[in-house]
Amino acid sequence: PQVSPSTNFVSWVTGPRVYSGNPLLANTLGRFQVYGTDVGVIWDNGMVDDPSTPDINEHQVLIAVGDTFGARGMLGRHIYNTLFR
Repeated sequence: PQVSPSTNFVSWVTGPRVYSGNPLLANTLGRFQVYGTDVGVIWDNGMVDDPSTPDINEHQVLIAVGDTFGARGMLGRHIYNTLFR
């Protein structure tokens, strides 16, 4: 992707990409049949993680997006609003 000199690209949020070392990062096409979305918002749920429950991380980043599509070019399965956590 093209980003400004003061910006660091971290990762794609949706799509078919699988990142080495973490097969769950992105790959929303394989995991949820989501190829892409339009506009969205990302926020922190504000919860403090409870150390007495090490298997559950209560502190999460949540993503809400609008129109969601299951194929390239805004085609395929159309879902209105989608939430990721």
